[in-house]
Order: sequence, then structure tokens, then C-alpha cells
Amino acid sequence: PVVEGVLIADALPWGEVVQIRGADGQPVTLPANRSTPLRLTLPAGDYTVTLRHPNAAGTAEERVTVSDRAIARTNPRFNVVDIDNLLDAGG
Repeated sequence: PVVEGVLIADALPWGEVVQIRGADGQPVTLPANRSTPLRLTLPAGDYTVTLRHPNAAGTAEERVTVSDRAIARTNPRFNVVDIDNLLDAGG
């Protein structure tokens, strides 16, 4: 039997999962909708999760370990400037 766990890829305020790679470097097949929070059932092992936010500079990369019947999480925080809020605050 395959040993599986759950990965919940999340981000603040939100993000999109760009890719997930196993320790062997192989990519995980992702669904069409990659917005966070994204819940995936994966074989136990180590993974690197890359996320992005369209209004943030660069990407966030986190390493997680998925364990048997356990939940692993990512939750990077993106520094996002909301121009509408910035203009409203400036009056």
C-alpha cells in the first residue's frame, strides 16, 4: 500500500501554486485551479512548493514533509501593495 498524507498549500493574503517537486526533482501534477488554499493528497515524502502572488515581487519557496495520514502546510506571507488602499489612505 502507498503511504499518503495531505499537503495544504496556503499563502497570505493568497497565492497561486506554481509548482511542487518531490525530493527526486520530479514535478507533481497540479489541478487547473492552483489558487490557495490548495489541498492535495500526496505520497509521503519531502516536497518543495513554489507559490506566487501577482502583485508581489518574486516567488516563495517552502519545503515540507508529507507524512503518513498527516497534514503538512505551507503558509508564506507575500508583501503586497494594494494601490487602491494606498491611494485611499493618502486621501
